[in-house]
Amino acid sequence: MNVRTRTSWGRIALALLILASGSTISAAGASGGMDEGFEALEARFEAARKEEGVRAATQAFQEEFEDLAKSAAGTEDGLRADLWVLRMRWWERSSGNMEKNAGPHARRLIAEYPKSPLLHRIPEFDYLYSVEDLRDIGKTLREVSPHRTVHAKTHFALAKKLRRSDALASKKELQILARDFAELPYRETTYGEIADAYMNPHDPADLEIGKPAPEIIGADVNGQAMRLSDYKGKVILLDFWGDW
Repeated sequence: MNVRTRTSWGRIALALLILASGSTISAAGASGGMDEGFEALEARFEAARKEEGVRAATQAFQEEFEDLAKSAAGTEDGLRADLWVLRMRWWERSSGNMEKNAGPHARRLIAEYPKSPLLHRIPEFDYLYSVEDLRDIGKTLREVSPHRTVHAKTHFALAKKLRRSDALASKKELQILARDFAELPYRETTYGEIADAYMNPHDPADLEIGKPAPEIIGADVNGQAMRLSDYKGKVILLDFWGDW
């Protein structure tokens, strides 16, 4: 082999090395890289969810969130990633493993992050647990957490969970909310107002077709106070929605 041939092969090898390196960098960028935090990972998940649907995106990203929870253990990013994994245990429902795995997972997070204000998310996922687990988790959270927001969420979660199976016990939890946490904000309202709405629903007879709509008081998209009665005589479209 002459010098020119050896030089040509050397250039080809160098070009292949550069291409290979470029491919590696590109792949790392697509997956977020080793130093990716929770917000960046969640943003990629949300983009995938919009494209592929929540179930497919959850399956695709499950391992990455689990890895972040482990690699960032003890930090806020680690807890947020672990809470994401806990929330997505919903998909284990069809296999019968949701309640079995969610309870121990929640207890582990409480033990590892007892003082974090983010623990309010644990009772917020009330659909994951049995009533017995939710009672026990709530009791533990109230013992270890210094945050009133966490305490309030435990009572509200249990009140919702018991609403159909034990109305009296549910009402007791709502009364605690109204007594001890009335002024505490809950989304666009307060725990006092939400407890009152649960305990004093409209009479079904007042909601029959043809009856005047009951008053609705709230804030518009600009945060300004509004009443449904302000629009009396106009056609109103009410969009009732929820997020799970």
